[in-house]
Amino acid sequence: VTTTKVMHVQAGGGSQAVILGGEGGTVDFQGDLYLGRAVTLVAGPSGTTFFSGAWKGLSGTGALGANVAFGSPGNTGMVTVSRGLATSGSVGVRFGTLNLDTTGTVAASGGALGIDAEATLAGIGFVTGTLGGAGTVAPGNSAGILTAGAVEPSGGLDWAFEFTNATPNYTSSSNSLNDILRLTGTGASPFTTNLLPANEI
Repeated sequence: VTTTKVMHVQAGGGSQAVILGGEGGTVDFQGDLYLGRAVTLVAGPSGTTFFSGAWKGLSGTGALGANVAFGSPGNTGMVTVSRGLATSGSVGVRFGTLNLDTTGTVAASGGALGIDAEATLAGIGFVTGTLGGAGTVAPGNSAGILTAGAVEPSGGLDWAFEFTNATPNYTSSSNSLNDILRLTGTGASPFTTNLLPANEI
């Protein structure tokens, strides 16, 4: 199913859940999303939703300031984002999988991109800030490179890598031969704290 309709989430209290998918299958949502308040994007109980629309404030102009979350209890499908998401709010993966395509960049100035215990961040896109939480970071789609600024592992963050080649290709995000998490932070260490026994790889 493919749709190009735009979606408006009006201003109000609390967070608005937006279910972009259904019971399994694939949905390609190409319309723009206008956000007037916090929103939780859900792919449905299973299946995959591709989201390639633009992220905008409710007026269509100015910076986006809404909090954006992915997944909800019982709705654990995959949302694939292939358009840059920049917000002064926070971004989190609550349930299911957020998959960042090669042009899917998340820039959230409202703190680290939080990955909850029952959630996974995957793909070959970019996160300009820090990854944190108690969920799983799984770089690549099969093999690929996921890029982030830094990692805050103290919440129990885990990693899932696919290793198939002794000489990975570091120049190709979608054909790296091995899964790679590239950290671009400019501080003394891209890890804000040391890895702990609870951090499984």
